[in-house]
Amino acid sequence: MRVLAVRQPWASLICNGYKCMEIRSYKTSVLEEYIAIYASRTLPKESDLKWIRTIFNLYPGICPVRDIQRNYTDPSRLTYGKILGKGMIYNCFKFESLVEFNTRFFEHLNPPKNFGRDIYGWEFANVYELKNGVPFKFQGSIVWSHTDDDEIDHEVYNLNHPDHYI
Repeated sequence: MRVLAVRQPWASLICNGYKCMEIRSYKTSVLEEYIAIYASRTLPKESDLKWIRTIFNLYPGICPVRDIQRNYTDPSRLTYGKILGKGMIYNCFKFESLVEFNTRFFEHLNPPKNFGRDIYGWEFANVYELKNGVPFKFQGSIVWSHTDDDEIDHEVYNLNHPDHYI
């Protein structure tokens, strides 16, 4: 299974269902196959954390519980160096305008300053959060690596069937 590296807090927001689109400066051909979502070891940018705090304050319906909000804005509460979930990229498209980018804000949660000439939306579906995450040593390009499907599928199985923990 391919592993996609995503910086925090974006990885957690994807795996917890608050963000269903990743923004990248290039397109992907990895479509309609399950991938693992890995929270990189890189600490989050303070500007990203500040932005997430801002949108939670402006749009409290995105994440209405303050204690849960801190899970995405406090670096000490974020998980690093683990696979946090599994999902499928079902579509990749190029944003043609800032208006289009802003119209789809609630899917990607990125600030308008992240829009540029070659910005692509990678749309996720069927995302499952792993209960404890799976430690993983990322090896490969900056964006993609590879892991054994069985370890991830076992964690997803346990997550979806709590009576079947081994």
